[in-house]
Amino acid sequence: MTTKRNWRIQAEHQRRRAALLALLESAELRPQDRLNAEAMLHNLDQNREAFKQGQAALREVDLLRQGNTVLTAEVAKLKDALAESEMAGNEAIDTLERERSERTQ
Repeated sequence: MTTKRNWRIQAEHQRRRAALLALLESAELRPQDRLNAEAMLHNLDQNREAFKQGQAALREVDLLRQGNTVLTAEVAKLKDALAESEMAGNEAIDTLERERSERTQ
């Protein structure tokens, strides 16, 4: 759906830009109308650049989220490994204490 929407946005941008350029090429424009058309064309181009920057930022956020998901999974694995290691360490300490208490008795 995003691709279809982006295509529609691009087509609408091109349509508006072509209409403004055709209007500017017309010799029948009053000076004020020409200035207004040039300003609209400039704003249209600025909006297009802002749209592109927004799309790039969204792609970057998506990549960061994917990276975050990978890191979160890695942290979960490390926590599990740490818990297993801690349990093994506690069992070893318990065994040593039991053996020591058996020797002293």
